[in-house]
Amino acid sequence: MAGRNFTIDYDDNVFVKDGVPFQYIAGSIHYSRVPYYYWKDRLMKMAAAGLDAAQTYVLHVIMLRFSVFRKFVTFMF
Repeated sequence: MAGRNFTIDYDDNVFVKDGVPFQYIAGSIHYSRVPYYYWKDRLMKMAAAGLDAAQTYVLHVIMLRFSVFRKFVTFMF
């Protein structure tokens, strides 16, 4: 997509998308509270509502397990 442009106008405190002031709308989804078979439905509903971005998080417990697993794999190989 040649010619597309996204900048920040610090003087007017706005985002500028293709030369036009732009405000994005974001929402949050807690995937751990939504059954996985509804994830696509919820994201589609967020898009239909006009949201430009979806925010989520990674549970700390999962990161701890991943770190332990990563150390285990590193140790094994």
